[in-house]
Amino acid sequence: MPRQLLAFTREDVQSLLVNSGSLVIQPDQSWVLVGTETVAMTDAAEHVLGTQVLDLDIDARVNPVLFTWDFGDGSVPLTGTDPGAPWPDHTVSHVYSDPGAVTISLRTEWDADFRVEGTSTWIPSRGAR
Repeated sequence: MPRQLLAFTREDVQSLLVNSGSLVIQPDQSWVLVGTETVAMTDAAEHVLGTQVLDLDIDARVNPVLFTWDFGDGSVPLTGTDPGAPWPDHTVSHVYSDPGAVTISLRTEWDADFRVEGTSTWIPSRGAR
């Protein structure tokens, strides 16, 4: 007799409304000084979401694993696992060399595990990132 296996895939994760967190810039103002550090960080964090797969209630635990910071001035984006930290212990920053208007953006990639609601075993999602 064939067994039906439950798989929670990358596409399932992408359909969830993940709380992406906030992009925080220091100094917290609409302008920064050329030649000084602009600090960036995010509060993106692990959290659990509920959904349904094959009429089963599923808990999906998502965890931010990769951050790509684009500082909007044409420089190469900064990619890594660090969500940043506030000044003076900051870990993600950028120094602008020219004046101008820019838009700073952050792309966050997530890994995910799932479990059938009411059970304790978390199972890695296939290709979650």
